Amino acid sequence: MNSVKRGYALVIAAYISWGVLPIFWSLLSNIDPMTVLYQRTVWSALLLGMALFYRGELKDAFQSMLSWKQFRATCLSTLCLGVNWFSYVWAMKHRELFAASLAYYICPLLTMAGAAFVFKERLSGRKWGAIVLLLCGVSLPAVASGEVPLLALIIAASWSVYTLTRRYYDRPALAAIFCETLTLGVVLSVLLAALRGTDTLLPPQIAATQLGLCALSGFVTAVPILLLMEGIRVVPLQAVGMLQYIVPTLSLICSVLYFGIDPSSTQLASLALIWCGLLVFFSADLALAGKSIRRRAVRLMGLGSRQQVLAGRIAPLTSPKPTLNPAP
Repeated sequence: MNSVKRGYALVIAAYISWGVLPIFWSLLSNIDPMTVLYQRTVWSALLLGMALFYRGELKDAFQSMLSWKQFRATCLSTLCLGVNWFSYVWAMKHRELFAASLAYYICPLLTMAGAAFVFKERLSGRKWGAIVLLLCGVSLPAVASGEVPLLALIIAASWSVYTLTRRYYDRPALAAIFCETLTLGVVLSVLLAALRGTDTLLPPQIAATQLGLCALSGFVTAVPILLLMEGIRVVPLQAVGMLQYIVPTLSLICSVLYFGIDPSSTQLASLALIWCGLLVFFSADLALAGKSIRRRAVRLMGLGSRQQVLAGRIAPLTSPKPTLNPAP
């Protein structure tokens, strides 16, 4: 598997993991979102630090923060990461599943716009048309309800800026995420203890099962981010943005099948427009993939026919000669 295919596989795996995460966060819905955010951050930093120590890269990760350029990048990405995590956990606690899904339908638009302005990635006319369809699908629920989806916009903007920042300041994914979670953990420890007391960090009445889930949150948080950050180093941001639609689609499926929340007609119409935009965006790639599959099929059929002809030519030479009294 070449590096590009491996990158696509890592990005898709990360998005599938995030798509089913609402089920996990629902298990922590009875805990304060700030506590969940703190526990999630601390356990993620601990897990990532252990991985770096095992690989002998922990010292290099700390030294990278001494660079003023990397320190600025860490501060910006940490801020975006903290806002995104808290907003998403708050949405899960209050069952705002459609708002969270809508956020990740908006994210690719912002990511592609940022890629066009920052990294000069060009879009064809067909892809701009697909973006118009996506924009119509994302805007439809807001137009129908007459309210600006503020929560969705916060989640979308924070994650898009985080993705662009990580791409702009290219660093090894493991070290970068460790520095971000460590910085966020230190800041939360100071602010929450000063403003809300130490009970916010670890409530005394928390059950052992919930504490175990908090520890597990570090794993389910760190692993998908590692997969994504490794993948986006070789995958174009346009494709990263479009593949991100796996997340909200799976989240909506979870909301229907697991949480029993039925989508409204407006939401279904929005999804129809969004998926039409996706088909238009990937139409050229799908056509190329179809041609490649057909060429391979023709080659295999041609190889099979040549083998049959060759076998027919060799068979008379290798088959036994007939006898006058063949055995019954």
